[in-house]
Amino acid sequence: MSSANLIIGNYTFALLPKESMDFDFGRSIYKLDTQGAPTYQDLGVDEKTLSFSGSIVGTGAWTQAEAIESLMDKGLPQKLVYSSIQRSVRINKFSPKYIRDDRVDFSIDLIVIPPTSGYNAAPTQVTVPNTTLPAKSPPAATSTASISQYCDKSYTVKSGDTLWGIAQRILGSSASGNDIATLANTIAKANGITNPKLLQIGQVLKVPSTTSNQQNANAAYTTRQTATVTTAGINYLQTQEATVRFEAS
Repeated sequence: MSSANLIIGNYTFALLPKESMDFDFGRSIYKLDTQGAPTYQDLGVDEKTLSFSGSIVGTGAWTQAEAIESLMDKGLPQKLVYSSIQRSVRINKFSPKYIRDDRVDFSIDLIVIPPTSGYNAAPTQVTVPNTTLPAKSPPAATSTASISQYCDKSYTVKSGDTLWGIAQRILGSSASGNDIATLANTIAKANGITNPKLLQIGQVLKVPSTTSNQQNANAAYTTRQTATVTTAGINYLQTQEATVRFEAS
């Protein structure tokens, strides 16, 4: 191993590390205590922290140290080559110590990304495919015209009137709060009211006069307020969740 070179990214270390480099990995096994025999869930190979120190000696030693820092600052996986060993790593910490112009001592911490197969598997690039959501037309926008067609009666706003009070007067004192709120929202949409607090005395509102028209107007309002979740959409989201949770690194 004495003639081996250590390369991280595009930087080749002129001197080998002072310490030996330990590349062993372990698997993470989770035990589930169930009735009868326990079961085990294999969570895959754990990541590993690899730390070593060394010296950069020669002209431009500090410039070389800055080159390693730039690899860390990119925050991207880098290819590590050490003799016949190849790994994907991320530089977690790099601590250079200036000694003199031609010498910089350093320590470095690497996060070694577990190999996908075998101890000497070459690093692989993980490509995330572009995925298109299942085609689905958006729900129709709530149309003032689709609601107001059922509002066949005119009501003139008086002092102290509110949309809630008008809706309650139309439905009667025995109406539930939910029904009153729904009709109040329906009347607001049918008349293009965006701020119910700004009703004007003398303002003429279109309201439904019969129970049938009230129901049709409410249906025209509430149907267009509810988006439909498709089976294809649910399947897509479940597949994406499974991919994120269980796909090997």
